[in-house]
Amino acid sequence: MLFHASDRALTARYVASGDIAWRFPMSPSALARPGRAIGDQLAIQELTGAVLLIDTRSGEVLNRRSGLNQDENRPLQIQTDDDRWYFMSSSQAWSVDTTGHLVWRDALSDRPAQLLRLHLVGDRHVMLLSLVRRGDRRIRAKRDDRLLPPEDLLPAEPEPERPARGGREGDGASGWLYRLYLLDRPTGRIVDQRDLGPMTEPIDAARAVVLDNHLILSTATKTIVIPGS
Repeated sequence: MLFHASDRALTARYVASGDIAWRFPMSPSALARPGRAIGDQLAIQELTGAVLLIDTRSGEVLNRRSGLNQDENRPLQIQTDDDRWYFMSSSQAWSVDTTGHLVWRDALSDRPAQLLRLHLVGDRHVMLLSLVRRGDRRIRAKRDDRLLPPEDLLPAEPEPERPARGGREGDGASGWLYRLYLLDRPTGRIVDQRDLGPMTEPIDAARAVVLDNHLILSTATKTIVIPGS
């Protein structure tokens, strides 16, 4: 199946023939963002922030859940395994089963942190990468650094003062600070967390990958390999 959204409908077409399998009418105010299809289900995000689970065979809406995504103007990150969906906004993560029933919401206490990436590692864990804020400002690299995380993940804020020459990587005033959470996949309980940094270069969050149960992170000059369990 090939799925595409317009300002009037979400449409499914057979790849071989291009014929329409089904069409789900949508108003422009609820225009869907890009989603993810696994097996017989499609998960999409409306512009309202609500998440729809749709049967890919019939176009029937299996569940519509709203109220969990507090950052409705930003696209969710979506992952799935055999029987659950995992969603992450910039402020929280949650899981639902294939009927749309809420299984868990994260228990992160560090709400000021900006969540950047969601990964499933092994068969037991969810890994979340966050950019930590300090007070009312975030430590930031120069604007011309091509590895800055995407601007839609970073709220606008004043640039901090530049550190004096000779500043060290460990200086809190001159580095980027990230936090990595390892959650139990069935329950969402935090089983481990660690800080990364302060660092003199930002992590390119969009290029983070999981290989052989290890999280691979990159900056302009470094590669960071973190075991998933």
